[in-house]
Amino acid sequence: MNKVIIFATLVFSCCLTNSVTAQKLKTEELIAKHLDSIGAPETRASITSHVLIGETRLRIKGGRLGETGGPVVMASEKEKHLIGMTLGSTNYPHEKIGYDGKLLKAAYLLPGVRSTLGDFFISNPVFFREGLLGGVLSTAWALSDPKFRGAKVEYKGLKKIEDKELHELLYIPNKGSDFTIKLYFDAEFRHVRSEFTRILSATQGATPDDSAKRGDTRYRLTEEFSDFKKESGLMLPHSYKMNLTVFGQGVSANQQEWEIKLLRFAFNQPIPPESYNTEAK
Repeated sequence: MNKVIIFATLVFSCCLTNSVTAQKLKTEELIAKHLDSIGAPETRASITSHVLIGETRLRIKGGRLGETGGPVVMASEKEKHLIGMTLGSTNYPHEKIGYDGKLLKAAYLLPGVRSTLGDFFISNPVFFREGLLGGVLSTAWALSDPKFRGAKVEYKGLKKIEDKELHELLYIPNKGSDFTIKLYFDAEFRHVRSEFTRILSATQGATPDDSAKRGDTRYRLTEEFSDFKKESGLMLPHSYKMNLTVFGQGVSANQQEWEIKLLRFAFNQPIPPESYNTEAK
């Protein structure tokens, strides 16, 4: 009986210690531990560009396409970032999004027509401007900047996400954003999830009845990172999921999920500047 009591006391004490540690963890400590989880400072500093190649699988709910996929490349150099996908569909042949450090561009599928994802990013350039999209897979990663591009970052403690205890970091861009931005880190301080949410209030209709039928529009973009392995001294995820969901009038109008498996990593390779002009033919 005494052994049971002692064991229970130790377990309780351990849990209490972990909880107190989490509460005492400062924002700067969390970020420092996160950067150390990627690699040694000299290794991180020595790598100025990423070229990542893999395969993507796209699933669309609420649309006619259903499922498709193909090769994908993710490239970045300092604050520049490029994502290119070749998709096996005549209606959705490709996805090309490029940020040259100043301008964000997305390729057209037809003259004047972009994809849902392309339109979403063009309308909301904050993901590329702040270096948030892709997390540590991009050299533009916001937390790699010692000044965080002037953003306000605040540690919010441990949060349970899908039965996992994760460290939550609130990120508020210097220029503001309509999105609520939350970054999540596991027990080893690896960045494993991002959540971006935005709510657009319903517009007023021509009549009271018309207004009553209209509801808020909600945008939710999530990223998940897993299967971490070392590449040239950097601990990087080899599995990357991106999910964009648009809710309208209380109904899930459109949900798109990209599941990317990264197979090849190259570093410090020159990337032609024109590559980021994804509107060019």
